[in-house]
Amino acid sequence: MPRVQVFEHGVNLWVSANETEDWAAGRANFGSGSRWQCSTLAGHRLFAQFDSNGVIDHALDGKDVPDTVDGHEFNCLCADALKARLPKDHPARFVAVDQFL
Repeated sequence: MPRVQVFEHGVNLWVSANETEDWAAGRANFGSGSRWQCSTLAGHRLFAQFDSNGVIDHALDGKDVPDTVDGHEFNCLCADALKARLPKDHPARFVAVDQFL
């Protein structure tokens, strides 16, 4: 299960390389169970930080996220990882989860 740190106005998310691989293959213990063929995130460590305005920081394998990463995939993975763990009344809920479900 991805590591999540919820704070008053935001949330941090860490997804391991194994978890991104499992998520893309549809076998993660979180998320929708759908597969993401041709994943640009599978096998990479992901960090994302959100506040009520959206993504405020993100990294892939500890470095800047390259332009080759599919933004739709990034949004879906983050929403899947956070939907059960981020309270429905949290200020970052809409930008990190609800708009992508």
